[in-house]
Amino acid sequence: MKPCLVLFLSCLILTAAAEVIAQGPINPGNKIRLDFRVLVEYRAETGEFHYQYVISNRTSSAQSLSQFWVLAPNSPHVTQIQNVAHWFKVDVNQNKDTTWIQWGADSAAAVRPGQSEGDFSFWSNSRPGIVTYYAEGWTPEPDVDEGQLDSLGRIPGYNDLTPYGGGIVGKTVGPLPISTGSQVGDFLDTLISYKHQSVALGWLRDDNTRKRDCEEVMKGRDWYRKGEFGKFRSWEPDESWDFDHDWNNGIVGVLDRRLDKARRELTRGDSVGARRDLEIFAMEVELVKELGKKTEMRNKKSVLTSEGYALLKYNAEYLIDRLPERHGRGEETRGKK
Repeated sequence: MKPCLVLFLSCLILTAAAEVIAQGPINPGNKIRLDFRVLVEYRAETGEFHYQYVISNRTSSAQSLSQFWVLAPNSPHVTQIQNVAHWFKVDVNQNKDTTWIQWGADSAAAVRPGQSEGDFSFWSNSRPGIVTYYAEGWTPEPDVDEGQLDSLGRIPGYNDLTPYGGGIVGKTVGPLPISTGSQVGDFLDTLISYKHQSVALGWLRDDNTRKRDCEEVMKGRDWYRKGEFGKFRSWEPDESWDFDHDWNNGIVGVLDRRLDKARRELTRGDSVGARRDLEIFAMEVELVKELGKKTEMRNKKSVLTSEGYALLKYNAEYLIDRLPERHGRGEETRGKK
């Protein structure tokens, strides 16, 4: 090979290497691993729900959390978005399809591995449903030439990994308006679907529940008079709530059978009976939550996460309120419209 050609090729190699060094490596913001705790509270005076997201960035993450978005379909109305300390961005974008609630931070304020942030919150008049979240780790943007961008102006391998950027996408609980014209039967199907999806998403998992645990929890709380469900007075405990038969066969099966029974009653026109079983279902969700505290101490795994609890609790209550309640001598009071 001629000396001049060798020199020319050497210059090309050195120039290319210098450009790579100047641009830096393309490092997308998807090297984060997050744990969520979603706290949902209902304010009866205003008919609004408060949504609060406590996000922990695991120690195994390689990046700090710098972006968090909640993307709720059907465009729910959202108010009173909490400003997170030292985060520079609070934004709501709403179109006919989706409401985007967005927070962001620079590298100094981002949530580092091993740390948590719990001030992501807002209010909405829409009850909990399954929505999408987007999260992104902080990483410097590579310096690339315009010719390296794709047709949408994105940097391949950096911010084109999801429809929203180079971070991660998952499911959480957030506000979801109920479709106009939905009937009680349709909403019961939605509740049943939420139960199935909670299992698939890991928000509800089966456990070899012990009868002794159930009895201890029941003894510790007066479910019929003092508990959260004291307002549900249309039923009394009977043989349909059988610890030996039901709870020793698994938590998921218990909830499945109760919802299936409510569906059968509603199908044959027994709305009062369907309400009664949904009230028991709501109390069983509370019981699962209490049992979860015991099993979590044993095996460090949550039987019912905060997402699963909010999803099942508030949607069951919504449905119960729209079914008739039996009073004395067979009289019925119609539920809410």
